[in-house]
Amino acid sequence: MIYPSVNQFEMNPLWQQKKLRDFCKANVTQHQAMKGLPEIAEERRKTIAQVCIRWVYQTGATLVVKSYNKERLKQNVDIFDWELSKTDIEKTNGIQQRKMILREDLVSVNGLSPYKPLQDLWDVEL
Repeated sequence: MIYPSVNQFEMNPLWQQKKLRDFCKANVTQHQAMKGLPEIAEERRKTIAQVCIRWVYQTGATLVVKSYNKERLKQNVDIFDWELSKTDIEKTNGIQQRKMILREDLVSVNGLSPYKPLQDLWDVEL
């Protein structure tokens, strides 16, 4: 079997996708992320977005950050001259997980729909 060299999926402190990240790591696939925090941000004098981006970076994922706001773009790349502490990482890793976009209307509930069941579409680590 040939595994992809990069697997792009949503990853953020609220949807960490640990099983998928472990699979990628075990199969030498680089994962690329697309998207307690206020307290950490305040302590670090950073924005919540910067803390989230730094967390993704410290997990070893390749980042995709974007904004149409020039000031936020500058903030998004201002994450390389500081680090989250081990405690910050543990706090962030402990955040209760939830799906960012619930689209149950696009899944099969009773097997009569052309769509897949929810468990086939989402990592069921919740």
